[in-house]
Amino acid sequence: MPGARLIRRSDYVEMPWRNGGGVTLEIARDPAAGPKFDWRLSLATIERSGPFSNFAGYLRALAFVSGAGCILSGIEAQPLVLDTPGQFAIFPGATQVMSDLVDGPCCDFNLMVCEPGKILSVKHVHVTPDDESLAANYYNAVFCLGGTLECVNTDGQRIAIELNDTFIVDPSNATRWRVHARGPAAMAITCCWEIIR
Repeated sequence: MPGARLIRRSDYVEMPWRNGGGVTLEIARDPAAGPKFDWRLSLATIERSGPFSNFAGYLRALAFVSGAGCILSGIEAQPLVLDTPGQFAIFPGATQVMSDLVDGPCCDFNLMVCEPGKILSVKHVHVTPDDESLAANYYNAVFCLGGTLECVNTDGQRIAIELNDTFIVDPSNATRWRVHARGPAAMAITCCWEIIR
């Protein structure tokens, strides 16, 4: 449907980090090719402790997905511990971030937005029926963190989102969307952003 798409976990594209410190599964980006992008969504595995890649000129949002956890230094005055699914941090891409793994590899969900674009929100949602709406006229992504979700719009269209799938809506989509649960233990990471050129 125009301006909305579901991307299955099996369709993510594997690539190495810029600095070789891990592996990223690219979910989507715009434009789809080239050295620069307006925005990018990815699912990254942090395989060992070490520095994050430098993405000067971008804003970054990182949300913890799975593993024993990681400790991020350089974002706040004190080290930031991410060890619960849905915990997140937002920071400039040029920030010198060091990640120390708690006990083995972990996985996180990432959004990068080219400045002067803005990351408007990142939320960890314990979804119950009819309890989360997506912001109109912005880019939105819904990442299934647990259980099964369903996105429903005002035209009655329904999109089922399975574990680690991502649903993306861009400003060209004219309908309003809500996130519903399809069964117990449904959780999502939702994020909203805008591109400013």
